Amino acid sequence: KDCEFWQVPTTLLSVDNIEKIDIIHNSGGIFQEYINKLYEVRVTVIGDDIFATKIDSQSHQSGTIDWRTAVEEGLVSVEAYNLPTDIQNVCRKIVKSYGLNFGAIDLIYNDDGYIFLELNCNGQWLWVEELTNQPLTNSMINLLVVEGI
Repeated sequence: KDCEFWQVPTTLLSVDNIEKIDIIHNSGGIFQEYINKLYEVRVTVIGDDIFATKIDSQSHQSGTIDWRTAVEEGLVSVEAYNLPTDIQNVCRKIVKSYGLNFGAIDLIYNDDGYIFLELNCNGQWLWVEELTNQPLTNSMINLLVVEGI
């Protein structure tokens, strides 16, 4: 049987949504203030290796709030990104502070600089390699086999 996977995209809440928020009191939710952005950055940390990827989420309407579908449909550009060394070091430190050897970090970049959104300890990473040709698989192999993590 074919399985269909689905996701709930990040959504801006209206006043009407807020007034009805109590209907989800038995389920989890993550809420945050909307942050204007110029673009977004996925940072994949594998051991000490850093792979940064710029997602030009604001270049197409379908990616402005949640870039995932726009990336999947090829509507926004995705490219390897030169993350400043100080931000790389902070990303490594965040991942290590949780005792992890892997983490997918999402950042927003805007006029104020880099803004941290989340650390996902099980974030998807193969799509980053496929779209940017960064050697994430080799890094993961090195971490698991050579370093024996």
